Amino acid sequence: MKDWVLGFCIVLIASTYACTTDIDMTAPYKDITIIYGLLDSKKDTQWVRVNKAYLGDGDALMYAKISDSLYYDSAFVYLLSYLNGNKVDSIVLDKITDPFPKDSGFFANDKNILYYTTKPLTTNKIYKLFVKIPSKDKTVSAWTSLVKNLLMSYPTSPSTVLSFEDITGVNPDPTTTIRWLKDDSTYAYQLAFRFNYYEWLGTDTVAKTLKHFVKTFPLFKPDATNIIGNEIYHGIQKSQFYGAIATYIKPNLPGTPNNLLKARKFQSLDFIVYQAGRELYNYMTINAPSLSIVQKVTDYTNIENGLGLFSSRSKGGLEGIQVNNRTRDSIKWGQYTGNLNFK
Repeated sequence: MKDWVLGFCIVLIASTYACTTDIDMTAPYKDITIIYGLLDSKKDTQWVRVNKAYLGDGDALMYAKISDSLYYDSAFVYLLSYLNGNKVDSIVLDKITDPFPKDSGFFANDKNILYYTTKPLTTNKIYKLFVKIPSKDKTVSAWTSLVKNLLMSYPTSPSTVLSFEDITGVNPDPTTTIRWLKDDSTYAYQLAFRFNYYEWLGTDTVAKTLKHFVKTFPLFKPDATNIIGNEIYHGIQKSQFYGAIATYIKPNLPGTPNNLLKARKFQSLDFIVYQAGRELYNYMTINAPSLSIVQKVTDYTNIENGLGLFSSRSKGGLEGIQVNNRTRDSIKWGQYTGNLNFK
């Protein structure tokens, strides 16, 4: 997902399951349906992709260039919602072609077929996806619960002023802790902060531009090391905060004329907490690149009678957070960022 640093796309699923250049043409053909969908109750539109695996004589990569190799002629896609084990609603997803362009690559991009609904989803319900393929007389399905809306504990509001400095001067690398309420429907979290700043050339502050970068921390599953009571804790060390600024913002090159020197000014911080359902977390961790010489041979799927992923996600957080004067001074003159010409 574009919102997640953590990015998920159908290309990964399709490239894993949809083709191989080593096909045994004597084996009987088996229709394989590939489903990809992430529900988000905060979004006004829910999207589901339905693809099929393909088989043909010759190089399978050639078939990837043909749209008809990737899509069914027809599919009936719908959601059933359940509350306390009882079915309460049915939502039919409409078919649409090219709602947004498809990236170029190995697979055909002349059309992009998706299924969608604009009907609101409720976080206290369980949703089951059904995909019926009439031409194959088959039904593919999957379950997911929805992650609930995230509530921040600290910072509590945009008026909260943070510090990334130790006022005692004892700890050279103090930790600032961000907190939010634990959601039992969320299986894993990922914290990020957006650093907003103004930039201009020379002394022309009238033509200043608002810029930002996003620093994302690793995805994690809550455990005893980061849960206290009903809150999730995530620390940001001083070196991580200033180090991110130094990584994403480059200093002026030596000898740059004064009128071309880039000057900057801190504007605000935004904190973003991404939430992942159990199936999404399993998919990400199992399909992550192997760091071992022994490569994985199993790929994760939670689709019944098919392959792929059906889960939920969301995000919450707080925008417009300020930092105290000591932190501002360190951004201007500190060991990490003193060469970035912050004013």
